[in-house]
Amino acid sequence: MACALLLTSCGVRPEGTPHRLDDAAVPVAPGSPIARPAGVTVHLVREGRVVPVRRIVVAPPTLGGRLASLTRGPDDREAADGLTTAIGDRAVAVSVDGGVAAVELTAGFEALTVTERALAAAQVVFTLTEDGGVRAVRFTAGGDAVAVPRAPGPPTTKPVNRDDYATLGG
Repeated sequence: MACALLLTSCGVRPEGTPHRLDDAAVPVAPGSPIARPAGVTVHLVREGRVVPVRRIVVAPPTLGGRLASLTRGPDDREAADGLTTAIGDRAVAVSVDGGVAAVELTAGFEALTVTERALAAAQVVFTLTEDGGVRAVRFTAGGDAVAVPRAPGPPTTKPVNRDDYATLGG
């Protein structure tokens, strides 16, 4: 009774039988795609190595969505499992041209130690090259190339790939 009074008091009338809504009353156009979840792999850090972690994003997964999922860092469950991040919120944008992703870094990247920069770069490289659409990653800040450490190898401003971080896992 209280429920019926509540519903009628706000202008919603109870109906005894279901009926079809007009298409104009439906907030999504008939036949249009509805966002669905999709699984992607991002790479977090455990004990100085980069490890894959499955995440759910809105389909279809995009490079920007992958990067956003990565830069959020570990959730509570992942952190309890010993996962951390080196990249954090230091990567802010990604674009791709000819299979090479360009990732824009914040000034905070340079404040990391050499080891942390190598792990951060490895996280991004392994995450963005996970599904084959990207073969290498170039890092920039303010549009200028940023030198990133490799493991193994000396720092470079050229695009890097998974081979440049072979000793860090993935």
